[in-house]
Amino acid sequence: MIVGRGGAHILRDRLDVLHVFLHADRAFRERIVMQREKLDQAAAARRIHQMDANRRAYNKQVYGCDWLDVRLYDLAIDTGRLGFEARRASSSRRSSSVPAPRLTSTPAAASYQPVGAARQPRSATLTRSRWPG
Repeated sequence: MIVGRGGAHILRDRLDVLHVFLHADRAFRERIVMQREKLDQAAAARRIHQMDANRRAYNKQVYGCDWLDVRLYDLAIDTGRLGFEARRASSSRRSSSVPAPRLTSTPAAASYQPVGAARQPRSATLTRSRWPG
């Protein structure tokens, strides 16, 4: 698994890879940064802005691409809506004998566009050879 660092761009031509775009709205991200880094809301907002600028600059400089380009991803997940408990349960399920839920595409997914700076994606690239089942 490659998390961030241009994984979706590096492996964009591989057919045995699933590119996942993780994002959440600004309010959710601020709450998480405030809790994890013990910051007030203004400081958390500045931290998020700086992290986004760093990610944007890194991908532009190293790969010449826009990290928010939805064409680089096969699937987008709003982690703010999913929540941490659901993600933990999903993660635990992968390590047990309980089968993972099936994901299906919707017409809306084909036209997904992140909403400006309010969306903060992180990419995770999974190789199909490591999928359960």
